[in-house]
Amino acid sequence: EGAVSEVSFFPSYRSPMLGRATTSDERSVHGEKKTNHEMRAQHLDRTNVDVLFTSAGRRVELVRAFQKAQKSLGLAGNVVAIDVDPLAPALSIADRSYVVPRLSSPEYLPTLLSICRDESIKLIFPLIDPDIPVLARSRGAIEETGAKVVVVPTESVEISGDKWLSHGF
Repeated sequence: EGAVSEVSFFPSYRSPMLGRATTSDERSVHGEKKTNHEMRAQHLDRTNVDVLFTSAGRRVELVRAFQKAQKSLGLAGNVVAIDVDPLAPALSIADRSYVVPRLSSPEYLPTLLSICRDESIKLIFPLIDPDIPVLARSRGAIEETGAKVVVVPTESVEISGDKWLSHGF
């Protein structure tokens, strides 16, 4: 009833249960009990969420919005942007940026995997439609790096990309 589902890459905070002793983490330096807000802020300070945007192009405001959200939530981490164009404006705004091979290049996936490992990426967001099927098909290899790909399953990509299959769905 109104419960928000938790996403597995964000550690959840559980408020102290009534009737049990508090731990040292639940006490301030002066010994008084911390508020739930203080404990949540302490927990979030230790959370690192590095996100990667593929084909970032001119999506400067999106990159800034994620940077602002991370800061306001007290999350550590970088917003990483990749693009084939070294002059893509979002590359200059991102915390970290990479020029990568074209999506059709056999070097694209190995380059992406290397970036995910090197930057400890947690989430990958495709920003253009052609990226979606490639990332969906490569989900297994990408998730072996510890990153989650924010795309629908491969079967759904195939259906949504084909008018006849969409009609039959």
